[in-house]
Amino acid sequence: FVGGLWLHPAIWGLYVFGAAAMFAKPYRRLIPSLHGMSRGDKLKALAWVPAIRVTGDWAKMAGYLVGVWWRLKNRKSIPPHPRR
Repeated sequence: FVGGLWLHPAIWGLYVFGAAAMFAKPYRRLIPSLHGMSRGDKLKALAWVPAIRVTGDWAKMAGYLVGVWWRLKNRKSIPPHPRR
């Protein structure tokens, strides 16, 4: 998908929409906490939202891959899931 940016710059609009959707909830939670902070502290807090969100998503994706690898490696020692 990132390669498509070189061919179709209009795809940036999709990135902007996706980023807005991804960061909307954390910013909604953060905004009430900004009252009483200095301008510099507000900017720092606002800048941390994307860093924390993206890092967390990458960590989840990496953890999923490690879990799949572990299940494949240990499939014989994992008991079967009970059927309901």
